[in-house]
Amino acid sequence: MGVDFKTNGKEGLTLYAIERGFVSRVKISPDGYGKSIYIDHPDGRTSVYAHCSVLKGRIDSLVKAIQAEQQNFEVDIYFRPTDLPILKGQVIALSGNTGHSFAPHLHFEIRDTKTEDALNPLLFGFDVPDHKKPEIHGMQIYALSDEGYLIPGKSMKVGLQFNGKNYVSIPETIEIPSSFFEFGPIGLAFETSDHLDRGMNTCGIYEARLRKNGTVLFVQRMDRVSFDETRYVNDHVDYERYDKQREEWQKAFTSRSNPLHIYKTGNGWIMLEPGQMMPFEFTVTDTKGNKTILSFALKRQVGPKNESQKKYFTTELNFMPDSSYSAVNESSMVFLKPYTFYQPAMKKIVLGNVINVSSPSIPVQLPVEVGFKIPEEKSQEKGWYIARTKSNGRETSIDSRIAGGWVYGETKAVGTFQLKQDATSPKITPLGFNQQQKIIQKQLKWHVSELTTELKDYDLFLDNQWHLVELERKGNYLIFNVPSSLKGKKNAELIVTDQCGNKAVWKGSLTF
Repeated sequence: MGVDFKTNGKEGLTLYAIERGFVSRVKISPDGYGKSIYIDHPDGRTSVYAHCSVLKGRIDSLVKAIQAEQQNFEVDIYFRPTDLPILKGQVIALSGNTGHSFAPHLHFEIRDTKTEDALNPLLFGFDVPDHKKPEIHGMQIYALSDEGYLIPGKSMKVGLQFNGKNYVSIPETIEIPSSFFEFGPIGLAFETSDHLDRGMNTCGIYEARLRKNGTVLFVQRMDRVSFDETRYVNDHVDYERYDKQREEWQKAFTSRSNPLHIYKTGNGWIMLEPGQMMPFEFTVTDTKGNKTILSFALKRQVGPKNESQKKYFTTELNFMPDSSYSAVNESSMVFLKPYTFYQPAMKKIVLGNVINVSSPSIPVQLPVEVGFKIPEEKSQEKGWYIARTKSNGRETSIDSRIAGGWVYGETKAVGTFQLKQDATSPKITPLGFNQQQKIIQKQLKWHVSELTTELKDYDLFLDNQWHLVELERKGNYLIFNVPSSLKGKKNAELIVTDQCGNKAVWKGSLTF
């Protein structure tokens, strides 16, 4: 949705507003963008600065006042134009590593204020040196049908070679079995990447274009992306290969249920007559105009002309994207909304003490609802939640609620689900300080461990007065930035609560 600026492995670099305007939103979260600032500008665009470590000036004081009023670290605040006006070049924050970030950097975005679409920041004059052409690493051919693709045994990988100027396929004319056309046309996908002059990081491509005998079949261009559409990237790539092998094959054809607006021209579906050979050209271009071309020819082998006469995907064997599905018995239930799936998926719902829905490696667009009835003999017990087993075998808890003796949960994933109990309170351990010494640190840390489910609430009281503590989800640390005005001996009480309501309290006497 934007670009990442490296900060040489350091936090605390000064961030400046790129243009005048006003702070329209500040969101503070231990997840996602961490501490983030949104500035609306007069030209109808919004700039976003994410993963900040510290907010500066009136932004910081106003946000902290609201956090204290709500007695919560996590806030999502919308401001009026007159609350926090900003000048071009004004210091707004320091760079950091907060939220879902695993190295210090600035994540930066430019958005259309009205639609909130993310715009490509590299189209706004950033002078990032880039003289390197994009690269094309491989090509994949798929048999398609009206219902979907990923037909077993109906895909083939093609090797490529760089000839010093452009890429060519090996062999230059690729012969495709006539059986690939049994259910309809074929489609192509490519493994591509781009690099900038001064970085080793692999970047995505700006534009891809597929031509058949000079006629444009498909164009993909990354000018803007709607946040409502971002998850459809799961269907823009061959997700199964990405999930199992971490290969990133970007499709040069569209699916009927994928509305991504990065698709500009055509659907990329290719039909060839038996024995027909046709030249193709695939080009990738970056924002600096560097272009790479792949030339190849496709030839359909001679065979029976019976395409589009059969259906591989059926309602008996597959979940179809445009349909809803539900199943319920006395102890468990599942509900799938229409367009939960991007492609026809293995049709499987097994109810019981363990719920199985399709395969954990299949991506979904919408939340899947599952539910378990709490056993009668344990109906008075607490700590119930639903766990999901991922495709790598690891277990994770999903947001769960209890109603009418049932535990319900929603998650954007399928696979294996179980009803579980978490009756263990978290454990709080102070780090690097004790009650016998005067506190001279500017920052106090506690580690919260034994978390079967996620930490949901956390509050620090000094002499019964609430103070802000920040959650660092990476490692489950709670951080208290000691105000310079805090002096004397204080009775401290840190209270944490996990997702299932298990509570732990750490008490101490601290002298500042």
